[in-house]
Amino acid sequence: MILAIDLGGTKLAAALFDGEQLCDRIQFKTHSSGDPGTLKDQLQSLLHHYQGRFDCIGVASTGIIQQGRLTALNPDNLGGLKGFDLEVFFQQIFPGPIALLNDAQAATFGESVARDNAANLAFITVSTGIGGGLMINGELLRGGSGHLGHTLADPDGPVCGCGRRGCIEAVASGSALSRLGSEALRREVCARELLELAQSDTRAEQIVDRACLSVAGLIADLQASLAVGRVVVGGSVGLNPLFFDRVTLALASNPAFYRPVVESAVLGADAGLYGISHWVKQFHR
Repeated sequence: MILAIDLGGTKLAAALFDGEQLCDRIQFKTHSSGDPGTLKDQLQSLLHHYQGRFDCIGVASTGIIQQGRLTALNPDNLGGLKGFDLEVFFQQIFPGPIALLNDAQAATFGESVARDNAANLAFITVSTGIGGGLMINGELLRGGSGHLGHTLADPDGPVCGCGRRGCIEAVASGSALSRLGSEALRREVCARELLELAQSDTRAEQIVDRACLSVAGLIADLQASLAVGRVVVGGSVGLNPLFFDRVTLALASNPAFYRPVVESAVLGADAGLYGISHWVKQFHR
C-alpha cells in the first residue's frame, strides 16, 4: 500500500493506492502562514489518519526539492516555507521508503502512464503558480527542469515573484489572475470568478485573454523547440473549461507547425497523486 501526498500551494491532498486503485482520499487547505510548524501539524494529522495502513510514502510537492528541502524560483508559491526539510520530517516519523518529486513532474509522469506510457509529452499546470514537466523519449526530466511558468510572456509585463519581469506566471497563474482582476475591478476576485466575469465584462476579458494567449504561446514554443507532439494542461485554472477553451482557441491562430495535440489532464486534479504513486511503484519499492 502506498500513501500518496500532493502538497500544493493551495491544497494538501492524500490518498492510499492499492495497486491502481485510489482509496480514502482526503484534502485540506494548505496552511500558508510561513510557519513550518503549521504544515508539520497538518502532515502529522494526515499520517495519523492513515496510520498502519501503508508501506511507503510518495510526496508530490510544489517547488523545487533539493536534497530533500523545499525551494522555489518564486518563494511566494511556497507560502513562506522555503527551506522546509520535507525528507527529514518524514524520516523522523516513518521508517519505510520515501520518495519525493516535484508535483508538476509527478503529474507529468501520471499523465504519461495514463496514456499508455506516452514517451513524449509536456505537462503544464496552471494553478496558484504555473509549473510543468517533460517526458522526452520515455524519460521524465527531473531536478530543476520544468520551470515553464518562468518563461517570458511579456517583456513589459509585471515583475514576477522570481524577480524577472514578464514571466507567464506573473500574468496567467491563478494568483496573478486574482491580483490583476482585483486591481482592474477594484474589488477582490478569485481566478475562477474572473474567468466567469470574462464572458460579460471587458476588463476581465482582457486580463483572461492575455493569460490564455501567453499559455498558448508557451505551448507553441514547446512544440517548436522539443516537438513534443502532445501537451497536457492541468491545475485548478487550467482545467477550468472557460480557460482551457480560450487557450485552444488562441493556439488555433498559429500555423500548423506550432500546434501539438492539446488535452486536459485525464487524471484531473489527482494527476499528482496518481503520478507519485506510479513513480513509487516503478522506482522506489
